[in-house]
Amino acid sequence: MVQTNRLKCVAAAVSTRGGAAAVQLLLSVVLGRLVGPSGLGVFLVFLAGTYIAGAFAAVGLPVFTLRRTASLVALNEVKKARSFWMGGLGVVALASAATALLIYGLRHPLSQFWHGDASPQHVVALAAIATIPFVILTYCCETLKGLGRPQLGLGLQFGGAPAFTLVVLPVWLALSGDAAPSVVINLYTAGLAFSSIAAASLVLNGFGARQRPTDLQSGGGTLPDGLRLSRTTHFWASALLTQLMANAPFVILPFVVTPDQVGLFGAANRLVSLAALILVAIAGVYSPMLAAAHVRGDGRRLHKLLRETQLYSIVLYLPMLVVLIVGKDLVLGLFGVEFGAAAPLLVVLAIGHLVNSCTGTVTQFNLMTNGESVEVGVTILALGIVCLIAFILSEPLGTLGVAFAVAVSSAAKNAMSYVRAIRTAQSVVPNGSLDA
Repeated sequence: MVQTNRLKCVAAAVSTRGGAAAVQLLLSVVLGRLVGPSGLGVFLVFLAGTYIAGAFAAVGLPVFTLRRTASLVALNEVKKARSFWMGGLGVVALASAATALLIYGLRHPLSQFWHGDASPQHVVALAAIATIPFVILTYCCETLKGLGRPQLGLGLQFGGAPAFTLVVLPVWLALSGDAAPSVVINLYTAGLAFSSIAAASLVLNGFGARQRPTDLQSGGGTLPDGLRLSRTTHFWASALLTQLMANAPFVILPFVVTPDQVGLFGAANRLVSLAALILVAIAGVYSPMLAAAHVRGDGRRLHKLLRETQLYSIVLYLPMLVVLIVGKDLVLGLFGVEFGAAAPLLVVLAIGHLVNSCTGTVTQFNLMTNGESVEVGVTILALGIVCLIAFILSEPLGTLGVAFAVAVSSAAKNAMSYVRAIRTAQSVVPNGSLDA
C-alpha cells in the first residue's frame, strides 16, 4: 500500500504543478489570441533558446545539487549541504553570465544560421539575457525539492514567470497598447528574475529551518565531498541533451516550415506538456526519497518508489489523454480558430506520451542513483532518432512528421531508461557511496 503521507505529497505537488501549468497554458492562450500563431511561434522559439542555453550554462549543477542536498540532509549534514549550495550558486551565476555574453556576441551569425537572415537576432539576444535568471531559478528550485519543499520549487520554477507576465501584461497594454512578442518576452524575463530572487530566499530559509545545533551523521552511506565540477559532467551532458531533445522541434521547424506552422505545433505541444508535467511533479516529490534510499542501499525501497511513480503517472494521465483526443477541437479552440489545424499534431503527441507515463519517473530515478552516464547515452540515441525522423518526414508531412518523430524518440528514450532503472533497483548494494 502506498503510504498516506506520500499520497498527500504527490497530490499537493501535482496540484501545484497543475496550477503552474494552467498559468503557462493561459499565457500561451493569451499570446495566441493577441499575436496569432506567428507571434506564439516567436515566443516559443525564445523559450527553446533560453532552455537550451540555460542547460549549457548550468553545468549540470541543478539536479546534481538536488541529489547532494537530499543525501546530505538524510545524513543530518545540513551545514555541508548549505555550503555546497552556496558554492554551486556562485558557479552557476558566473557560468550563466559568461554564456549570456557569448550568445549575445554571436547573435548575428546564430540568426543567419538558424533563419537564413538576421531578422530573429533580437530573439537570440533576449534569450541570452534571460539565461541568467533562468539558470539561477532552476538551480534554486531544484535545491528546494532536495530540501523536501517540492511545492515551492515546482510553483516558482514553472509558474512564477508566466504569472508575473500575465499580471503585468494587461497594465502594459492599457498604458501603451503594444502587444508585440518582444514585449511579452521582456516581461517574461523580468518574471524569471523576480522568481529567482524569491527562490534563493526560500532556499536559505529552508536550510535554516533544518539546521540543528550539531549536525550528526546518521544512517548508512558515504558522505559526499566538496564541490567538484568533474562530478557534474554527466549531469551537465544529460541536462543539455534533454533540453535539446525537448526543444528539437523548435530548432528544426524554422528550417522547414513557416512561423505560423511553428505556432500551430507549439500549441499542440503546450497541451501535451500539461500531461508531461505530471511526471515533473511526481519527480519533485520522489527525487529526495530515491536519493536517500540509494545512499542507504535500500533496493527494495527503490523498486517500490519506482512502481509508485508509475501508478500515479498512469492514473493521472489516462483521463487527460481522453480529453486531449476526444476534445481536441475544443481545447485547441482556446488559442483561436486558426489553431484547429493542429488537431492531428495533438493526437500524435498525446498518444506518444502514453509510453512515458507507463514508465514513471525513470529519468529522475537514474539521476538519483548514479545513472547519469546511462541517461547521457540513451538521450544521445533518442536525439539522433528525433533528428533523423524529423528531417526525413518533415518534407512530405511537414509538422506532422516532426510530431511523429518527437513521439517515437521520446517513447524509445523512456523505454531504455526504464530498463536501467529496473536493473539498478535489483542490484543496488547496502551503504553505497554517493560518488560511485
